[in-house]
Amino acid sequence: MSSTPVAPASTAASGPTPGLQETARSGLAFVVIGGGAAALFIVLSTFVLGLDTGIPRWLASTACYGLLVVPVYLLHHRFTFRSSVPHAVALPKYMATQAMAVVVSAAMAIPVYHLLHLAPLPGSILVTGLTSVGSYVVLRVWTFR
Repeated sequence: MSSTPVAPASTAASGPTPGLQETARSGLAFVVIGGGAAALFIVLSTFVLGLDTGIPRWLASTACYGLLVVPVYLLHHRFTFRSSVPHAVALPKYMATQAMAVVVSAAMAIPVYHLLHLAPLPGSILVTGLTSVGSYVVLRVWTFR
């Protein structure tokens, strides 16, 4: 009688599935990279706006944001999603995803502030959180795939 190796049955006690572990890992990387980029944006834009260059503040702030888009894309491509999609394909999709996030964020701000009448801090947290979750999903299933 020959013995054929049999894979052990999966049980809940054996720990999270590899797919769940990868989702948790990429989610954490997304939060760390995105949070780091947000903190860097705050520092950079505060510094640049403090220089009193004569450039309109909204334009200077937008330029600071723009400076971070490609480095954050590269970090997400490499670390968050470990993507093998060529940059010529993924970068335009990333830019489209970012543009979509801006539009969605603006659209969510209307009900958050004008219908729910939330204060700025909870409103910002809600809009940022929902937009971030949506961005993560789109980046994971479309941009970097």
